[in-house]
Amino acid sequence: MTKKLINLTPHNINVVDSDGNEIMVLEKSETPLRVTETQEKIGNINGFDIFTKKFGNVENLPEEKEDTYYIVSSIVANACKGKRNDLLIVNDTIRNEKGQIVGCKSFAVI
Repeated sequence: MTKKLINLTPHNINVVDSDGNEIMVLEKSETPLRVTETQEKIGNINGFDIFTKKFGNVENLPEEKEDTYYIVSSIVANACKGKRNDLLIVNDTIRNEKGQIVGCKSFAVI
């Protein structure tokens, strides 16, 4: 049975085969997920403030649905680690000459 893939990131995801040929484009989400964060100043090094940053709850994450997987950022996947089995991140990324990710060959779980 075919599984549904839903992109919940703010960027289109170009899925390519091993030769770099485009297989599909997963359109970016109109309401991408966000993770709440807090930070606390813990010091200063050479005039630069140093903070500890903690990530909290994920905002706008839909409920799990049968045969559906959500593609999310690594931060979202880490925030939900051990709580969800339906979250994927891009894997085997392809980069352009500027080092920007332009596609992926696979997906991974955290």
